[in-house]
Amino acid sequence: MKILLISEYFFPLIQGGGELSAYYLAKHLAEKGVEVHVLTSWFKGLKQEEVLDGIQFHRLLKTGKNPRSFFSSIGRLSYTKSLERG
Repeated sequence: MKILLISEYFFPLIQGGGELSAYYLAKHLAEKGVEVHVLTSWFKGLKQEEVLDGIQFHRLLKTGKNPRSFFSSIGRLSYTKSLERG
């Protein structure tokens, strides 16, 4: 079985409980033998493609680093639009 989780933020950039819950869910599934992929945002200092804890990370999205700032919200708008286009 293959699972794809999509999250604007994900480990190691944690903004709240949603990222923690998704990380532990992905880690647990990977430990059970499920092929887990995570599509998330890329930020400076992170590899775009890597495997950690059995989770395959694809950091290919661009979004704002701080969800509380005005300029990051503009970046998050383009993230939402890219998801709508598929």
